Amino acid sequence: MPRRPPSRLPTARYSKHLEPSTPIAGLSSKVIRQITEAEHQRPYGTTGDTARAITTLKESLRQPSLALRYGIDCPCCDPREALEVLHAIMRLLPTPARRQMIAIVEPLSELYERRTLPDPFAPAELPWWQRRIRER
Repeated sequence: MPRRPPSRLPTARYSKHLEPSTPIAGLSSKVIRQITEAEHQRPYGTTGDTARAITTLKESLRQPSLALRYGIDCPCCDPREALEVLHAIMRLLPTPARRQMIAIVEPLSELYERRTLPDPFAPAELPWWQRRIRER
């Protein structure tokens, strides 16, 4: 049986281009493409991780009370896990794209920090968001 020419190969399976990520308000399409590439560089990274992390963080900060839910059984609903994903993606982005991401993530991080308390027993080598406890 003869070999198929490259023009007849299924493009979805052998495409060089990654599936575009979910749009994020405030980011250009170029940055979205760079985020998609960074998401696939991470171990176990999938398209849309960044958008889901931003949504999770925003939803957890929308709660009317000062007490944030975290330490939940489901890691996808944990704002600390969302911050972990966002900071991991930002480390992989080029500087201009990182600046745009910081403009979105920094206000959310500051609000999370204001609405939680420092954990005096947490190890110092953990990132700051892992060394926070909820207010009572």
